[in-house]
Amino acid sequence: MTDRQLGKVQVAVEMSAGLMFDGCHKIYVLMDEGQVSHARELDYEVVLSAGMTPRELMGIIRGWWGTAQECGLQYVTALRSTVNGTQFVSLIPQGE
Repeated sequence: MTDRQLGKVQVAVEMSAGLMFDGCHKIYVLMDEGQVSHARELDYEVVLSAGMTPRELMGIIRGWWGTAQECGLQYVTALRSTVNGTQFVSLIPQGE
């Protein structure tokens, strides 16, 4: 991860409701409670932002990133609920 990419992730994490990881290469920053609710329905690891500092959350993402490197093609995407569904915002594109 470059410093620029980390900066984008940091900004999203500071406004997030939680994080989600598929255990391989998909890392998501959940931007609202709707995304947290949906994440709980999936078989992914979910971490809630409440009670955690942005630094702690970034540490979790860094740990997941290390795990994801073993799978290859890892990425970080922010997910936000909209009236039309889910908005996907690429923070670190796949394979970078």
